[in-house]
Amino acid sequence: MILYAKLAAAAAVLLALIGFGWWLGSSHWKAQYEALQAQNWQGQAQAQKDRADALQNDLKNLQATAANNAKVIHDLNEQNATAIDDRARLGMQLARVLARATRSQACGGSVPQAASGQNAPRPGAAPGDGRPADLPRLIADALAECKGNGRQLNALSQEIAPQL
Repeated sequence: MILYAKLAAAAAVLLALIGFGWWLGSSHWKAQYEALQAQNWQGQAQAQKDRADALQNDLKNLQATAANNAKVIHDLNEQNATAIDDRARLGMQLARVLARATRSQACGGSVPQAASGQNAPRPGAAPGDGRPADLPRLIADALAECKGNGRQLNALSQEIAPQL
């Protein structure tokens, strides 16, 4: 029986040594695991912060682009309104000149030319330069140019508007 008691005590001591060794060895691995887990959490936090910073920068860029686009559209709308007003004013002026020239020709006389100043005939002027017979063509050309400019401005406005 004593032999069994000694064997049992030796087995208990052996088990205690094995348990202590196991605990000591596992604490090293546990510490390494916890360190790796902390590094992983720090990496994830840094990646999330980087993504948030990138999104913030993208948002600032988009806001700056939207503000610039709004300014450009405002400027284009002002230019469009000015062009429309100029076209209408020019059309009315040209219509009055054409009406005067037509009345003048209908009365049987030609439009008198001033001999001096700004209205003096230019040397070497081609026949038909600014003469009443050319007015309908000149008016049509001016109106066509105004309409073309208006179409270009409207097309540019439509191209920029979706960027807002």
